[in-house]
Amino acid sequence: MESSSVERRLRELLEPEILALGFRLVLVSVDREQSKWVVRLYLDTTDPASRRVKVEDCVKVSESSALLIDNDAPFEGTYTIEVSSRGVNRLLGPKDDFKSYIGKRLVLRLEKGYSGRKEAQGTLIGVQGDRLTLRVGSTAQELDVPFRAIRRANLVYDFDRNEFL
Repeated sequence: MESSSVERRLRELLEPEILALGFRLVLVSVDREQSKWVVRLYLDTTDPASRRVKVEDCVKVSESSALLIDNDAPFEGTYTIEVSSRGVNRLLGPKDDFKSYIGKRLVLRLEKGYSGRKEAQGTLIGVQGDRLTLRVGSTAQELDVPFRAIRRANLVYDFDRNEFL
């Protein structure tokens, strides 16, 4: 989940242009790798029923985003940019993204020390305020998780039911 001021600033900078190109910016991730920054942008279409994110779309968003970053980078130094769709096991982004997936299975990677777990997997049964609730395990135990404790969240694709979103 976006947590740094650099990631938030990049979202503010890039989101209007990406929307104008017909895509939704799901998540921005910025990491320092060796001697450069790596900016990762995860996209979805604004109308998923009509089309999917293609390689050509990622190239277009990458080129457009690089121009904006070159002119107003919220960090110093060199960078690379990686643009991709959110994938089959859809990467979930902002809080509002979760509301669309109530009733679906999720896997959450959690901040160290939250509830003694690194990961939680279960069915999303609710989103309220700054928390979500998962039904986990065979006992249908409910786990409330604050969004601030989530490092990364993905849908779990059910290949047996061919459940493509």
